[in-house]
Amino acid sequence: MASDVRRRPNGDRIHTVRVLYTVSLDGGELRDEAQGTTNQAQWFTLRELDTVNVAEYASRAIHSATAK
Repeated sequence: MASDVRRRPNGDRIHTVRVLYTVSLDGGELRDEAQGTTNQAQWFTLRELDTVNVAEYASRAIHSATAK
């Protein structure tokens, strides 16, 4: 879990809280959240992550989790 306070380019001050989970695929169909905050849900292989725009904190967490 991580938390920080920062400013957006327009000057707005925001506080974010992030909780990251280690998950595995267990069936079902991946879909975007209906009327929610997820604008696109998609699975990526670890190799594909190098080509995706991933936040630095998420990249660190992914590499830490996969190094174990």
